[in-house]
Amino acid sequence: MSFNTALTGLRAANSDLNITGNNIANASTAGFKQSRAEFADVYANSIVGGGSNAIGNGVRVSAVNQQFSQGNISFTENALDLAVNGGGFFVLSDQGTRVYSRAGQFGVDDQGFISSSGGAKVQGFPADPAGVVSGVLGDLQLNSADIPPRQTTGVDIQFNLDSTLVPPENIVNLVTSLGAVQQVQGSGNGYAASSMTINGNVVNIPSAADQSAIEIAADLSGIEGVSASATTTANLNLGAGVTALAGNQLTINGIQVSGADLVEVVQSINSAPGISASLSGTDITVVANQGVDLRFIAGAGYTTAEITGAGGGVTRTLAGGSLTPADLATVGGTITITLDAGVTIAGGTTPGAGIDVFPSPLTTVLQRTNEFRFGDGNTFNFPTSATIFDSLGGPHSLGMFFVKENEALSAPN
Repeated sequence: MSFNTALTGLRAANSDLNITGNNIANASTAGFKQSRAEFADVYANSIVGGGSNAIGNGVRVSAVNQQFSQGNISFTENALDLAVNGGGFFVLSDQGTRVYSRAGQFGVDDQGFISSSGGAKVQGFPADPAGVVSGVLGDLQLNSADIPPRQTTGVDIQFNLDSTLVPPENIVNLVTSLGAVQQVQGSGNGYAASSMTINGNVVNIPSAADQSAIEIAADLSGIEGVSASATTTANLNLGAGVTALAGNQLTINGIQVSGADLVEVVQSINSAPGISASLSGTDITVVANQGVDLRFIAGAGYTTAEITGAGGGVTRTLAGGSLTPADLATVGGTITITLDAGVTIAGGTTPGAGIDVFPSPLTTVLQRTNEFRFGDGNTFNFPTSATIFDSLGGPHSLGMFFVKENEALSAPN
C-alpha cells in the first residue's frame, strides 16, 4: 500500500514537470498563457465512511488551470499583429463556430479576409462606404481594389499653445503720395521728376516726369527694406442733369463708355480691362488697382464733366468738341510706401506750378501691428503643418501659423 502511495507522488510530480515543460516550450508562442498544476489529497474510505484515523492514499492532480496574467507586448513589422492589453479575447469564426483567442498574429488570406494562421476569420463590426459602423458582428475583409481618390474636405486638429508667449509686433512706417490731375494735353499725369533719400542714399524717384504710379512703386520696391503699392482713383461727375452717355461722348483709357443711365455707365466702365467703377449719387468712382494712369477724353457733342484725383487739389472740367486741351484729363495714381523698422526716408518737393508725386516734407506714420507675413518669423508665434490631398489623391502640405493677438484685439488671451 505504501508503494502505491509513493507512486501517486511520482505520477503527480511527473504531471507537474510535463506542465512546466509545456510552459517552457511555448515561451515564444503569441497569446499563450502558462498553466499551473493543482494537487489534492487522495483519502481512503471504507464502506461506512472515513475513520478518524484513516491514512490517505497519496496525491493526485486535481486541476490544470491557465494563468491569465498580462504577458509582454512586443513590436513587430506586421501591421496586422495585434495584442490585447488587459482582459478580453479576439473573436474568430472557425468555419462558422465562434472561438476566442489571445493570439493576435493575423494575416490576410487570398480573399482579403483577416484571419489567424489556422484559417479562422477575425470578427468585427464592418463599416459601410460612408463610414457608418454596423452593429452586426461579421468577418473582417480588406478591399484590395484601388480606392478612388477623394480630396480632403476638413482637418480636425487639437493642440495646446503657450499662453505666456508675447504677441509679435511688426513695426513699419507708412508714406502716402499725392494723386494728381494734369490739365495740359499730351503731357501725361503731371508728376515731376524728383529724388528722395532712403537710408542716407539719394535715389532718383520719380526718375522721369509723367511716370505712372505703378512704375514708381516698382522702382521703390526694388530697394531693400522698402515695399510699395499703387492704385489710381478718380471721381467722375458727368455734370448737372447728365444721366446718360452716347457711345462717342467719353472714353477712359481708350475704351468708349456709354449707358442709358448712370447704372449702365458704371457697368460699361466695369467691362473695361483693369478698371472698376462704383456709383454714389451722381458721382462715379473709377479705380485702376494696378496704379496705371486714368486718361479721360471728352468726345464731340459732350458738354462738361468734372474729374478729381484721389489727392484732391485740381478739379479738371472737360468740354467736348475738337480735342483741345480742355477735352483731356489724366489722373496719376497714389503710391503707398511701407518701410521696414529702422528704414528712413526724406525728400520730395513742395507742389508748385507742376504737381509732384511726393509732398515735402514727407510725413511718415509709425504703425505697430502683429499682422501675419508669410516667411517672416517675427510676425507669428508658432507654425505647424498637416498633409491634405487633392481630388487626384496628390498630397499637399497645409501650413498653419498661429499669431497671438494683443489683449485689445482679443481679450482675455
